[in-house]
Amino acid sequence: MRKRRIIVLTLILSLAICLSLQGCGENKEAAVKDTPTKPAATENNTSNAAGTVEKEKNSVYKNDTGKVLIKSATTDKEGSNTSYLIVSKKGTAAVLDPYMLTPEVTEIKPSIITITHDHPDHIDYNYIQNDCKQSMMKEESLTVDDIKVTGIAASHYSGDINKEYPTNAIYVYEVDGLRIAHMGDLGQDKLTDEQLQKLGQIDIAFMIFTNAPEYGTSTEKCITVLKQFKPSIVIPTHNSPEVIDAACKELGITERQEMESLAISKDDIEAGKTKFIRLK
Repeated sequence: MRKRRIIVLTLILSLAICLSLQGCGENKEAAVKDTPTKPAATENNTSNAAGTVEKEKNSVYKNDTGKVLIKSATTDKEGSNTSYLIVSKKGTAAVLDPYMLTPEVTEIKPSIITITHDHPDHIDYNYIQNDCKQSMMKEESLTVDDIKVTGIAASHYSGDINKEYPTNAIYVYEVDGLRIAHMGDLGQDKLTDEQLQKLGQIDIAFMIFTNAPEYGTSTEKCITVLKQFKPSIVIPTHNSPEVIDAACKELGITERQEMESLAISKDDIEAGKTKFIRLK
């Protein structure tokens, strides 16, 4: 019995020595290489299929178009295409009227959020919990990095404008030489002289194209307002085909396009001509 125990202990000791010195025949170098290592921090580091917008650390966006990038930010592409994403050449991201946001936009932390009015198809109360510069239905100016935003008091309906508590606000974005306006649900019969002065020459306008008098809008109002401030490019928010057709005919808009995103610079703007672009 004692002899057997000595033999067992000897075998165990030999096995231990083999494992510690030789790795029992395994390739130690290969074992190290095959061990998974924790990757470098990649949180907030994703890109879309086109590779045009890439989220990086601290919610800074890589815009590799070399121009201002504009995309629809909502999953509701038909009647209520009210939400848009603007990314400057530097990568500053702004979300306009967040509503039924796409997964891409839901995951981002923008630098700026503006809300033209507080109707549910123009505001996502969860999304505006993001810690960033925000303006809602207010006449004010703010600047974040390379984007300046100006709110202009307006009205969702006909009648006087309450500057302190407006029912709608127009927001003008100045970014990389462009002036971009989100008109919200503008229901005024026409723009005032003061509003036109504050708007200035608008390169791109997000505009409502509906005939819904009960909500303050009509085909005639849409045409009148567009004739007043004459944007170089107009992108529809709420819209109906008959109003779009009527407005384009009245304004002589012959160029109508549909695209996934718009990459544009000031050099691309054609003076004295209005284009209609729908962002899908």
